[in-house]
Amino acid sequence: AGLASWRHSLLMVEDPEDWVRSFEDEADGPRASDDTDLVQHSWEAPLLRSWDDIQEDDEGHIQLAKHATQRDLRRKTHDKQVDNRNRLVEKGMIRFMFIIIDLSSAMNINDYRPSRKLVVIEHVCQLIRDYFDQNPISHLGLITSHGKKAHMLTDLSGNPQNQIRILESQADLHADGEFSLQNSLEMARSSLRAVPDYGHREVLIVMSSLNTCDPGDVFQTINSMRADSIRCSVISLSAEVFVCRRLATITLGSYSVSPGSSSLPSLLSQHITPPVVPHSTSRRRRWVYMGFPLKCSNDYPTLCQCHSRFSYEGYQCPRCKSKCCELPTQCSVCNLTLVSSPHLARSYHHLFPLAPYEDITDLYTSPVPCSACLSMISPAESIVLRCDQCQKVYCWDCDQYIHDSLHNCPGCPIR
Repeated sequence: AGLASWRHSLLMVEDPEDWVRSFEDEADGPRASDDTDLVQHSWEAPLLRSWDDIQEDDEGHIQLAKHATQRDLRRKTHDKQVDNRNRLVEKGMIRFMFIIIDLSSAMNINDYRPSRKLVVIEHVCQLIRDYFDQNPISHLGLITSHGKKAHMLTDLSGNPQNQIRILESQADLHADGEFSLQNSLEMARSSLRAVPDYGHREVLIVMSSLNTCDPGDVFQTINSMRADSIRCSVISLSAEVFVCRRLATITLGSYSVSPGSSSLPSLLSQHITPPVVPHSTSRRRRWVYMGFPLKCSNDYPTLCQCHSRFSYEGYQCPRCKSKCCELPTQCSVCNLTLVSSPHLARSYHHLFPLAPYEDITDLYTSPVPCSACLSMISPAESIVLRCDQCQKVYCWDCDQYIHDSLHNCPGCPIR
């Protein structure tokens, strides 16, 4: 009778998967909603092993392993930052950098939601904002590569709003063709060769393709980049490519692979601060003339020398008295570098950075409030940092903001 009932139920079900699902329903009970049909079967799900997330610290307290892992990772990062900040090194303060963005068909892959192209454009726009915020007297340009060619989006300039606007307009275009590393490097090299000797030349490549289509010997181009003292760094979205690793090694740059969209901002942020200048490329010291123009306003429009447009307001060059629209820039009449005092002060922080805070996590067993954001810092989940001068305690997030953006301890002036 049982076999006959089983045959009858099999005939009533047209799809075998529906028949298997009916047995699951009988074993699991009624369903909460029809949306659970999209969830994979229990035997297909990975083993969670939730008991491995629980561990005991040195003092016998129970804590989650993921919190301890995050704390250890932050401690290693802090120790590395302490070593870097305590070193006496030479840094390039006046930077001239090109960002080469791969817009080939490999950017249409949607492993980064909604696509690699949109994610890269979003994060590169944020990189441009942070770059000019921390390097106000530097210059930046954009190059895209697709269809086996390189295209100059923006030349070297100090106007972040214009560069962000032009880069965001590329989001509506379809990424197609193949990436050309050699054409992109040659286009960047032709512009960077005209940079003065006191400027530090850099190229940052955000690459999604696993190959490059070049018209000639790309290794000869790499040697030319090294001869012109152009530092090339590569961030790959797919995997490590030999020619890109060779480029970064020969030009003394960096190479990194992004494992996912969440790690891409941190990889891009590593190129915000000026890189350390190797001793082999150290240049002779030179004085750089700079002008501090005053903002002027006229009752009638006058011609600006940067855009050849008439405007009522602008900045007057102290040497030739010509007018420009924005700072920092280089006067196109007398070639004088025009900056403002806040721009120079923000660049000065890279030479003499704020002293790193001391890790005092082991001194606390209970949560302690942060002196900046007033949030409670749990020693079991994060690290506790203290300023040697004012003895104020800070959390990890506030420490990163103080050392990377503020460049001043908020507790020292009020001690």
